[in-house]
Amino acid sequence: MEDKWQPQQFQEGDWHCNAVMGIEEVRILHHTITDYLDKFEDIPPINKSYLEHIQSKMFAMIAEYLSLIHI
Repeated sequence: MEDKWQPQQFQEGDWHCNAVMGIEEVRILHHTITDYLDKFEDIPPINKSYLEHIQSKMFAMIAEYLSLIHI
């Protein structure tokens, strides 16, 4: 088992889903993941890596939002 999360590349016909969130939901999710990562040390490595990946994506979304509203 690998210890680092590698995002899957989807092919035509693969099942996947998209989530639509507003900025407040993105901020809440980012904060929740950050809190969880800060408070718990016994997270399995693959799970921790996945959460860090999602945390990074949420941060990028927040940064993009801030850059768009400050144009």
